[in-house]
Amino acid sequence: MQWKEIKKDKYGFITEECFSEMFRHELIVVRRYSKILSRIVYDILEERDMEEMMIFENYDHYLPIPKVEL
Repeated sequence: MQWKEIKKDKYGFITEECFSEMFRHELIVVRRYSKILSRIVYDILEERDMEEMMIFENYDHYLPIPKVEL
């Protein structure tokens, strides 16, 4: 697994291509810098949460989590 950069357009929103790539995964970890906490924060997002993420410009990288078959 490797962290991938979240590509953004000139307005700071996630590009459609990047969002489509992220949406292929059921679960991802996203990294952002919290100005309130003054540190890097990691959030786990499920597929249903990803659309809300498009409005947050402070995310910079994501890590796809592979689906585990039991």
